[in-house]
Amino acid sequence: MKLFKIVLAALFLVIVSGSPSMAQPRDRGGELVARFAHSQSEAVSKKAIGVGGHELGVAKTSAGKAARTWLAVDGVAFGLTAELTDGEEQVTFPGVVPEGFSISVNADGSAKALTADGQLASDIKAPWARDANGQSLRTWYEARGRDLVQHVDAKGAAYPIIADPWVTAGYWYTIPVFYVEMSWSETWALKLAFDKGTTDGVDKLCAIIPNAAAKAACKLVLSLYRTDIKNTVNSAIAAKKCYKVRFPPTVGGAGSDLRK
Repeated sequence: MKLFKIVLAALFLVIVSGSPSMAQPRDRGGELVARFAHSQSEAVSKKAIGVGGHELGVAKTSAGKAARTWLAVDGVAFGLTAELTDGEEQVTFPGVVPEGFSISVNADGSAKALTADGQLASDIKAPWARDANGQSLRTWYEARGRDLVQHVDAKGAAYPIIADPWVTAGYWYTIPVFYVEMSWSETWALKLAFDKGTTDGVDKLCAIIPNAAAKAACKLVLSLYRTDIKNTVNSAIAAKKCYKVRFPPTVGGAGSDLRK
């Protein structure tokens, strides 16, 4: 009888240890992020530091609860990924842009960050969302000041759902930024220089910048984006506007951010 009890107890332990209810629960949201979101995404607990030291908070559901959030930083861009559960169909990413900035949604589904005076600061790619089965879902943005709200059409979707905006931070956090605004005659001189294929206009444009490193950044930007700059200058002339451009203070932060 004693042997029977020992065997029965051992059998019970085997059954319990092998029971699915005792196994580690599967992290479907984490799996989706690893499969579809940005490489090197890290979970955010309360606050996260994005590009240039910008502080980002965790995402919030429509009920005001914290949603699991992941952050990925890539150069001058960052990606945020949030998990929706329990029938949620929208998530808010707070403070996506710095103080004094605002967000505006474009007709194509993407969005843009605007400075206090309405200047374009950077781009926010069109959103995407996937459900637990990896199915792509219809999704769209809503701008609320500095916050970005992402809505998801979850009809027939399997939870959890991951939702994701990708933000090109560009020059938000580059201080100082050197602005160069040309006069009408200078804009025409730059156009003629491009038309002739000379570097006269380019040299004059970069010479205006007072910082040596920024001068180098200016020349790098102009070499990388020569065609884009030429097209922008021509567009400015056609619209009877002067050409304006801004450059970062170092070569490492160089990029094209053109104004008309």
